[in-house]
Amino acid sequence: MRSMGPMGAAGALPRLFIALAEVEGAMILAGVRAGRASFRGGDGGRRLDSKMDDATGERRRAAETAAALEREIARRKLADGELRMTLESIADGFLALDRNWRFVYANGPAEWILGIRRADAIGKHYREIFPAPLGAQVELEFRLAAAGEMRDFEHFYEPWSHWFHCRCFPREGGGVSVYFTDITERKQTEQALSTYRERLQSLTMRLMQSENREHRRIAAYLHDEIGQSLAAVRVKFATWKGMKPSPQSEALLSSIEQLIDRTIEDMRTLTFELSPPILFELGLGPALEWLGENVCEKEGIDFSFRDESGGGKLDEVLASTLYRIARELLLNTVKHARARSASVSLSTEDGLFRLAVSDDGIGMELSRCEQAKRGFGGTYGLFSIREQLRYLGGSLDIEAFPAGGTRVLVAAPLSHRVSSIEGDLA
Repeated sequence: MRSMGPMGAAGALPRLFIALAEVEGAMILAGVRAGRASFRGGDGGRRLDSKMDDATGERRRAAETAAALEREIARRKLADGELRMTLESIADGFLALDRNWRFVYANGPAEWILGIRRADAIGKHYREIFPAPLGAQVELEFRLAAAGEMRDFEHFYEPWSHWFHCRCFPREGGGVSVYFTDITERKQTEQALSTYRERLQSLTMRLMQSENREHRRIAAYLHDEIGQSLAAVRVKFATWKGMKPSPQSEALLSSIEQLIDRTIEDMRTLTFELSPPILFELGLGPALEWLGENVCEKEGIDFSFRDESGGGKLDEVLASTLYRIARELLLNTVKHARARSASVSLSTEDGLFRLAVSDDGIGMELSRCEQAKRGFGGTYGLFSIREQLRYLGGSLDIEAFPAGGTRVLVAAPLSHRVSSIEGDLA
């Protein structure tokens, strides 16, 4: 026997009752005929007995048929009840439409997903239930399903700003049965991942550009500062070797010593910028204090530093990451903020190591600040910082003040494990 929709068994009940009534009528008619025959006498007795036997057999067969019909009705009622229980227990929404596109059934999840009461929907055309047309695509899918095709499609219903995954099947007696699921969250996740991939691609390109700029800067620094100083030392030293001891030779030797000292200082400065030994020898606090003084005061910006972290030694990866983040933020202050003063502070709270970088510059528009907080908009530098913190399980927050000035708050767990990061990067 073919499987029925949720209303299939209920639709079959009237037909079964009609058949049962016909059988009962046949039984009554047989009884009447038998009664009439009982008034006949004489030579027709034997024929009367034969007819009575026939009537008895007919009544017996009618009774057996009626019993079979009753059992079939009970079976179908049981199957219909089990089907309804199944449809009420699934997570998918389910609705059934008749051949006139009117609701004949909707399960509980359908009520919740669509925000309707099934008592209000039953018997109504689906266009009376939804606030706006479902669209040509859905109506075409319904018609194809009603014609006998199984349809599987996704649809965005604009009035509710929700995505639905729908599977439509032809329904016995006409119409369609529809299973559907709200996939809005999945679609939003897919869109966020797509946006994130695009931003990562952009980050990769900008990172390559930044590395190239940094390489050119270092090459120019080596050539213009250190290279020129060493060339001057060589020329002066060659001149000094050809001179006899005199006040002039002593002055030339002194200038050679100054050039050598300046070259050593330039080398030390470049080394500190690339990988400061002070960070690994003395810790993050002294390294950030040196960094702030070196970056800010060179540009005429007052710098202050406060360390309330207790001065404990940090994991090397955490310390290096926070140093790079502070350097990025301070360079951003120097380049863009037009600040008169800047500050860096360190502290610990609730198992988190906190870094705050503040300035009194022109600040950031509140709308742009909110976008940057949510991870959209902002600058390449902020996105890079957020990515570095993500691997540490840390967070970034930005405060923009109406009167001007910005404060960037960074927090990262003190219990950071290097192995977890290496696993993410593998």
